[in-house]
Amino acid sequence: MYGSRVFVRIPEERRKSKWDKKAETGILLGYTDTGYRVLINNRVIVVRHCDIVEEDVTMCGFQDERDDNLEEEKINKNISESVGRNDTDKLNSNNDIEIDEDMDKKNQKTS
Repeated sequence: MYGSRVFVRIPEERRKSKWDKKAETGILLGYTDTGYRVLINNRVIVVRHCDIVEEDVTMCGFQDERDDNLEEEKINKNISESVGRNDTDKLNSNNDIEIDEDMDKKNQKTS
């Protein structure tokens, strides 16, 4: 997936000692005919092999349906809190709030 973190292996010939890095971390930019285009240290390089690490990345313009449902629930909750509506209030056929008068009396007595 474009924008994913990738590891590009450093060949043994370029490593000077046993303790040198075995891979560089980069960002996958795309593909070419000969390999992968990877951004490493503000340089774009083309490599033949790389290991792609898939993370939970959200792409621009794409949302999970569950996220949409959570947003709707938050909006509805905020609206009901701002109106001061109780959970016992009901909507009639015109979508107007019908307040349960018995509950209102109980709430006033406890206040």
